[in-house]
Amino acid sequence: MNTIKRTARIDIFIEEDRNTILIQEKWQYNWSTRATPWTIRETRKFHQPADILISKIWGNYFKLKIKGLSSFAVKHKNSVFTVDFDIK
Repeated sequence: MNTIKRTARIDIFIEEDRNTILIQEKWQYNWSTRATPWTIRETRKFHQPADILISKIWGNYFKLKIKGLSSFAVKHKNSVFTVDFDIK
């Protein structure tokens, strides 16, 4: 079963079958320059390497153990969840 929590700035996806938690941040670029605004191609050229770098440094860096008395906590008391990050 997957659990999703969406907010204006961040979405959290919990994939119980894979023991993963994906934190997807919603970035908005506001460039203050005298140059013309970035094209879609230029934005993608910046975004893709940034996304790869964040995933490389922070992806799978954190591991979470579940504690508590909720049904989710009881079900996953011996599970270790891996946290991954993504920017959108």
